[in-house]
Amino acid sequence: MFQQTRARLIHERGRLPAVRARRRRRLVVGSLATLAVVAGLVGYQALRTRDCVTGQYFAGPDHDELVYQRRDCVIDFDWEMGPPGGDVPADDFSVRWEGELEIEADGLYTFELSSDDGSRLFIDGRLVIDHWSDHGFSPLQGSIRLSEGRQPFRVEYYDRDGLAAVRLSWRKDDGPSEVVPAAAMVAP
Repeated sequence: MFQQTRARLIHERGRLPAVRARRRRRLVVGSLATLAVVAGLVGYQALRTRDCVTGQYFAGPDHDELVYQRRDCVIDFDWEMGPPGGDVPADDFSVRWEGELEIEADGLYTFELSSDDGSRLFIDGRLVIDHWSDHGFSPLQGSIRLSEGRQPFRVEYYDRDGLAAVRLSWRKDDGPSEVVPAAAMVAP
């Protein structure tokens, strides 16, 4: 019996380095795969950051007291009765988004700014939509001829009380309307 156990141990020991080597290869391959995924996510996050604009959040409706800042990739929010984040109050707050719009082709662009309460849109320093009053969720449109390339823009919004929501959409010429996508919103 001792001979059989000894023979089995010698046999197992002979296999043991091969088993360990396979396990090490699996560990290395798994680690490399994990690194590739993480690198991909980091690259994706870098791309996403490029496609975001600065959102400055203020206490009060007049953009006076900055309390929170973040990167927003689209302007399409429905906070309902809650706060937008950070130390921003649920009522009586304002937001300013600034960045550049990536315009792919020359043309007439119609923007729609829907909000509850006030909002306005400036493109290249020109007021395109002025919806600056207390009201329930409703849209207002404005059109502007834009050239291919980047155009600076700013959206200002405030919520007095109750529900809070804002959305920026566009359409080129007679095309379909859509929320301005993250790929078209670039940090300056």
